[in-house]
Amino acid sequence: MQSWLSGVQITPYAPTFMETENSDLAMGGNDGALWQGRGRNQWMSLGFHLEMGALKIDARPYFIYSENLDFPMHPIDPETLLPEDMNMSQMAEPLVRADLPQRFGSKTINRLDAGLFSARVEVNSFTFGISKSSMWSGPSYENPLLLGNQAPGFWHGHVGTGAPLQTAVGGIYSRLFWGKLEDSGYFMKDAEAHRYVNGLILVWQPWFAKGLEFGFHRVGIGRWPGTAGAMETWFDVFRMNPREPETAEEWESPEDDFFAKTSMSMRYAVPGAGFEFYAEYGRNDYRRSLRDWFLEPEINRAHLFGFVKRFEPHPRHWFTARAELVMLENNATASTYRPTRTWFEHPSIYGGFTHQGQTLGSSLGPGGSTQQAVLRWYHPFGMLGVRGARVVHNNDRLETYRNYYMTEFLRKWDLHAKVHMVEMNYGLEGVFFVPSVGLEIQFNVLKSRVENIYNQREVDMDNLRTEIVLRFSPSGWIR
Repeated sequence: MQSWLSGVQITPYAPTFMETENSDLAMGGNDGALWQGRGRNQWMSLGFHLEMGALKIDARPYFIYSENLDFPMHPIDPETLLPEDMNMSQMAEPLVRADLPQRFGSKTINRLDAGLFSARVEVNSFTFGISKSSMWSGPSYENPLLLGNQAPGFWHGHVGTGAPLQTAVGGIYSRLFWGKLEDSGYFMKDAEAHRYVNGLILVWQPWFAKGLEFGFHRVGIGRWPGTAGAMETWFDVFRMNPREPETAEEWESPEDDFFAKTSMSMRYAVPGAGFEFYAEYGRNDYRRSLRDWFLEPEINRAHLFGFVKRFEPHPRHWFTARAELVMLENNATASTYRPTRTWFEHPSIYGGFTHQGQTLGSSLGPGGSTQQAVLRWYHPFGMLGVRGARVVHNNDRLETYRNYYMTEFLRKWDLHAKVHMVEMNYGLEGVFFVPSVGLEIQFNVLKSRVENIYNQREVDMDNLRTEIVLRFSPSGWIR
């Protein structure tokens, strides 16, 4: 719609309201600024998109509410096996060097969040600007290795291509960014409030194969350098990680705090076949020799594989089947005799690869893995689907601290009696359109059973998560 200002175009975002409820545990994923604690949780957004020549601005703030009821937390004290001066919050996740609170305090949460904000200049295929919007890297639909919308968006500056730049060798998409990560307030009481993050995303769509793309993704963090040091660290992502420390002094006081995770990916949508498969392999490791990597490639790595198949039995409706396997945990044998870290840990910054208490990347969390399948039926009036998944939680913690678990927390035979924390879930989801009034209704019901919760033998818990989304989206508004 044209505004009263000549040359300025303003388009509203569809007002959206979401309510979820967790019966017994805090569960949710890819929900950005919303903390889905036990009880009722609400999220509401509205905003606008503005264009004035090459300048484009998006403003979409969120109102967030979480009842945040109490639920059983990990029985191990968060300060276990840490130096006495760590001063950990009782909400922190025990034996994990990452800012991932079990619960965000003990009070109801009500707040206004800046949400998805972006101000950028776009000239042809190039763009630069500032943003608080989330970024997504890699081919995964739900479990990106490096960047996704599990955590809230963080303030950052960026430069790159807004759409793939068409060249003689194919389409090339790029983004270089630098931003600020924040502490949750429920981790270490004396934690550094801010860290900086520097990243690079490159995607190549080769000219010789339609539907094929390769990706290179690298995201690193370091201690906050202050405003004056921002420009000096804009290109840290191009540096190699340091070598693994060899002495106790080097472990305690590393010379270089910047540390990056790297992943490579591929996706191939087979032309005319309605079939797509994809894979990604990532590293969260020191610089190692090629020989060392060949000998033990399973240390400090993550990987995923998935596929999507579309079936069209009728011109007006179709089915999709999707499966994805994701592995963020280390090899159990290697982690018992060689220093390892979880996928979200940083070797010298305790907050790790997190922002405001949630992970940058997959919602599986540290040492997690999953095998999931989703079947959906699409129709002009909406979608109906079923899903199921097996999710393993915190396996890295169990294997890394094996001796503690066997001598202090569990009976000695328990670790050999399968005390892995495993969640089995299944659910029903759907979307229905009411075109006459521009209304969209979305629902999701997910039943979960967590066995051996917190690695306690035969201590199981159930959770029922319900979700409903209402979106008012008249023609011409942005969904």
